[in-house]
Amino acid sequence: MGLTGPVAAGAGLGEAMKRLEPKPGTIAFREWLDDEGARHVLLLAALRPHPYSNILTRFSEKRKSYGQWQRDMKVRLTLAVPKSYKPFATGPLSIVIGAGMKPFIPPGGTRSVSINHMDATNLLKAIEDVCTGTLWRDDKLCRSNYVVAIDDKADWFSVAVWGAMPDGKIRLERHPDWGEDELGPFKADWLLEP
Repeated sequence: MGLTGPVAAGAGLGEAMKRLEPKPGTIAFREWLDDEGARHVLLLAALRPHPYSNILTRFSEKRKSYGQWQRDMKVRLTLAVPKSYKPFATGPLSIVIGAGMKPFIPPGGTRSVSINHMDATNLLKAIEDVCTGTLWRDDKLCRSNYVVAIDDKADWFSVAVWGAMPDGKIRLERHPDWGEDELGPFKADWLLEP
């Protein structure tokens, strides 16, 4: 399964894509067509993710912190995506989300929390909410979701999304040949201090 077609990172037809490695505080974006004509997007943000917090939570610090993070990420994402980009408008879509987070003390908390102590589905929900409206029109289009949240050495998150092929065939599962160039990393080794 090769990667061909228009690639924002500058790879030509049949050429290997350059690995996305955004600097801290920035977002890298890539869009392309695979050799079956399915549209793909990979977004990689060197920014701290935030787990989803229910708006009805009794902890106002958590609610406020999540709302601020979500607004900030939506603005940053809008600025990072090219103006010519058209969000996915039809589904079904498949998404793979990766996330890493250094241990931290949450607002109102008293002890350090690691990414390995939080519910990965809350990270998936938060990142999906941020991308809705920018990468895809409605989160109801996302019919296959997968999340990997194991990196406790760096703050980052990635979103890989793909849709149907031009003939209408749908591939909801990841292709066995896909790796970090298509799905995003599992660890952000380039963000580690030397």
